[in-house]
Amino acid sequence: MPNEDNNSYHKISDFAGNRANLRAKAYNQIKRIPAISEHLGALGEFLTTTWGGVMISLGILAIGVIVIFLVLRLADLAIIFQNALPAALMVIGIVLFALNALLTNPVQGSQVGVSAKFIFRKVKSLGTARIRRNERWWRFWDNGKDNIVETIYGKTHYYLACYNVRGIVSPVTFDSDLELAASADEDLLLNNERDTILSTVVSIDKTAVKKKVLPSNATPAMKAKRDLQYNLTANLPYNQQITTTIIVAAPNVKLLTQRSTHLEAAFHRGLVVGYRRLKGKDIKSVFQDIFGEGRI
Repeated sequence: MPNEDNNSYHKISDFAGNRANLRAKAYNQIKRIPAISEHLGALGEFLTTTWGGVMISLGILAIGVIVIFLVLRLADLAIIFQNALPAALMVIGIVLFALNALLTNPVQGSQVGVSAKFIFRKVKSLGTARIRRNERWWRFWDNGKDNIVETIYGKTHYYLACYNVRGIVSPVTFDSDLELAASADEDLLLNNERDTILSTVVSIDKTAVKKKVLPSNATPAMKAKRDLQYNLTANLPYNQQITTTIIVAAPNVKLLTQRSTHLEAAFHRGLVVGYRRLKGKDIKSVFQDIFGEGRI
């Protein structure tokens, strides 16, 4: 049986990264590039393409080769040597443009469109480039509480609550515990309607190891044991911990309170081992870690 499972895993992994959306046309099917993705690990899953992107990039390269051939055919040899640098830059530009057409952003679509939007925003912001702006995309709700964050997306206000949780799934989790967690998760999803967004962010952080605080009358043996434990844990090569953050977003505070109550009820039913609702500086730190810019 283990051999069969391993074989089936390898068969599945051969197709990992290739996405076949039944609603997409044949030229929009996402395809992984093994020569690139297999050498870049998880990052390789983002370097995908589509059959349409492959055809467009080949067309761009073909047009570039034809243009270069015509220029070389019509130009004199002396002129070619004089313009070697512009010609090299033109070749590099054609290759980069073809690479843009080849790659597909799994979230935002064709990289050509993503690059065009980026350039358009840069050109549009030239007039305000020298104006220093203090980006504050989130703020605490005006009722004085620091556990509810308010933001605006488009023209709609959203209110967010954040939780740090510890999951129950591990290599020694019993099937009964998994069934209980699945039942609590199903009830939670049923209680959340379309007006509420529930997001889970999982990150791997480095553990901050600190020496244990001993009483003032600690013996030399106690201090030696404390130092030994500290050195063992602080010098581990893979000293990491998993941090799970759950964010609930609703269009008004009343709905957010209801959804948070349902979420905490699911926690109490066994969906997680423990949880803590974040507020104040903890929320600021989490938002800075997740989004990397802006501040509350």
